[in-house]
Amino acid sequence: MARWLQLSCILALSAATVLAQPAAQAQDTTKARDAFLKGQALYLKKKFKDALGEFQTSYAAKPHPATMYNIARCEDQLGDLLHAMTSYKEYLRQSPQADDADEVVKAIASIEQRLQSKGLQHLVVYVEPATAVVSVDGKEIGTSPASATIPPGSHTVSIAAPNFDPYERSFAMSASRSQELTISLSASVTPPVAKPDVKPKETKVASDTPKKTTLKPTKKDDDVSIRDDATPGPRKRLFTWVALGTAGVAAGAGALFTVLMKNNERTLTTFDPMRTREQANQLYSGAYSMGTAATISFITAGVSAVAAIVLFFVEGA
Repeated sequence: MARWLQLSCILALSAATVLAQPAAQAQDTTKARDAFLKGQALYLKKKFKDALGEFQTSYAAKPHPATMYNIARCEDQLGDLLHAMTSYKEYLRQSPQADDADEVVKAIASIEQRLQSKGLQHLVVYVEPATAVVSVDGKEIGTSPASATIPPGSHTVSIAAPNFDPYERSFAMSASRSQELTISLSASVTPPVAKPDVKPKETKVASDTPKKTTLKPTKKDDDVSIRDDATPGPRKRLFTWVALGTAGVAAGAGALFTVLMKNNERTLTTFDPMRTREQANQLYSGAYSMGTAATISFITAGVSAVAAIVLFFVEGA
C-alpha cells in the first residue's frame, strides 16, 4: 500500500510541475521584455555597455534573434570586434532570411577590414555537442560557439569532449575573410570489459560415504494456507483515477487561462484614449502568455486522458 501511495504522489507532483510550467514561462517572457525595453532606452542614450547588459539579461531569459542582433550592435559600438563578429554570425544562423541580412553582412565585412588592418582575422567554431572544448594551436578558446582572432596562415584546431572521439584538423586562415568551422564529434565506442578467469574451488569430502541430512519444515506464526477456491478481489485502478484527476485539473486550468486571455483581448480591442503604449504592450503580452498557458494545459489534459484509458485496461488485466 505504501508503494502505491508513493507512486501516486510522484504522479501528482509531475502533474503539478506540468501545470506550473506556463506560469514560469510567462515570468521569463515578462523578464525578457522588460530587460529588452531597458536596453533599447539605454542604447538610444548611447550607454552601450549598460544596454549590452540588459540585452544579455533578456536573451538569457528568453532567446530571440532580435535580441542577439542588438547584442551584436552594442558590442560593435564598444569596439569588441571578437564578440561582435560572433554575435552577428549567430544572428544570421538563427534568422537566415532576416530582412536586414544584407546590412548585417556589411557590418561583418567592416569588422573583417578592421581586423585585417591589425594583422588578425576572426574564427568561430560550432561543435556538436556544444559542451566540447575547442583549442586552436594548443590554446583553449572555449565551447561552441568558440571564437578567436588569429593571424593569417596555417593553424590546427583540436576538440575534446567526454564520451566522444577527439578531433583534430589543420586549416588555413585567410588574411581578408573570417572563417567558420562546423564540426560534429563521433561518439566513442567503449570496448567490452573482459571477465576475469575464475576457476571453481575444489572441495574435499571428509568421508567416502555422504551423510544424510533431513530437512525439517519450519512453521511460522504468520503462515497462511492457500485455498484452491480463493478468488482475487476487484482491482482499484489507482493509476487510472490519478490520470483522470490530472486530466480534470489540466482541463480546468486551460479553461481559466482561456477566459483570462479573452478578457485581455477584449480590453485591448476596446478603444481607450487614456491607454498608454506600455499598457497596451502589457495587455498584449498577458494575452499571449495566457494563450500559451491554455494550450499547454489542454495538451496536458489530453495526454492524461489518453493515459487514463490505457491504464484502465492495463490495471484491469
